[in-house]
Amino acid sequence: MADETNKAIHAITEHARKITQGSYQNVDDLLQYTDETKNPPEIAELAETFGLMSVKVEAREFALQQKNQELSDSLQLRTVASSLLLWFAIGVSLYIFLLAFFYQPGLLDASKPVLIRWFGLIFVLSQVVLMILLIRKSGFPLSAYGVTLNNWKKSLKEALLASGVIVAGLVVLKIVMIHSETLLKGKSLIAFEEFRTLFLYTYIISAPLQEFLVRGVLQSSSELILVGKRKVFWSVIAVSLIFGAIHTVYSLSFALMTFSISLLWGWLYSRHHNLIGVVICHLLMGLAFILLGFWEIIAF
Repeated sequence: MADETNKAIHAITEHARKITQGSYQNVDDLLQYTDETKNPPEIAELAETFGLMSVKVEAREFALQQKNQELSDSLQLRTVASSLLLWFAIGVSLYIFLLAFFYQPGLLDASKPVLIRWFGLIFVLSQVVLMILLIRKSGFPLSAYGVTLNNWKKSLKEALLASGVIVAGLVVLKIVMIHSETLLKGKSLIAFEEFRTLFLYTYIISAPLQEFLVRGVLQSSSELILVGKRKVFWSVIAVSLIFGAIHTVYSLSFALMTFSISLLWGWLYSRHHNLIGVVICHLLMGLAFILLGFWEIIAF
């Protein structure tokens, strides 16, 4: 009996030593010592206690490993987000400096509006390419930046509803202005001449790219970097301010309008983190703004 007791104590001690080394493979070996009909009650209770302790320690260590992995992934995401924001800030700074060059008095005054539109499209395209390269290099999927089909139906439904309300408001406003002493007095409801401009068609390309940059990259990255309950709110505000500020190249009134509508798009994106809805919303509102003739009276 003494030999069995010594054997049990040795097995329990050995198991405790393996626990300290992070090994939990031999928990089942302790079960044979928990039978009080074959072992003293003290040994059986000790074996059962060590067995339960081993299971709990293993579970806690597994949970800790998961938490550490989550923290590591979060840190990596924030690092990537910081890099994306840094490069975007550099790109925007260069864009603004070059615009200042174009805006020098007497320089290409006649073709300045057209040049600014094309320059803006080139800037957007270059930034999209740069951001995609940086994201792919990071190893994270584009789905983390809104390029996904997850929740696309809800995103699209809300976008169409918001677009319908805004477009209807623009139509009513145009009708009122046609019959009032305004710059649009006597104009047709639809500015058909816009169909003959290349700007209308480049806008169809530019709007989705803008949303990928502003909502997908900037807003997603801001939400990752900021902390606190109101991080989404401040992300939407900050990104909308940047979006509006970039449009000051056209006019202050247009920039303020762009900032206001960007708040709506930012809110829509924050609900589902899917770009489909905000891209459709951006396209519908922008095309309505152009085809109703508001662009020419407010942008320059």
